[in-house]
Amino acid sequence: MATVSLRVPDGLKEQMDEQSDINWSAVIRSHIEDELSQLDSRNVGHAVAVSERLSSAVDDDAVAEQNTAETIREWRDRRYGSE
Repeated sequence: MATVSLRVPDGLKEQMDEQSDINWSAVIRSHIEDELSQLDSRNVGHAVAVSERLSSAVDDDAVAEQNTAETIREWRDRRYGSE
């Protein structure tokens, strides 16, 4: 497990020391995990919003008339070169 150090004001450290029954490492670790979870949720929410916005801009009739496999192959060939 990795070690992370942080600085806190002296007064805060004194208050923490008064609560000797609390595992401060566990408290801080839990808060870091919560923050990361919230960030992940925001990223997923942003991705969903972008996907919905892009999907609403697509002309379903135009897409239905195209062979998407051919379009994908064309773009892959442009990007990576044909084999």
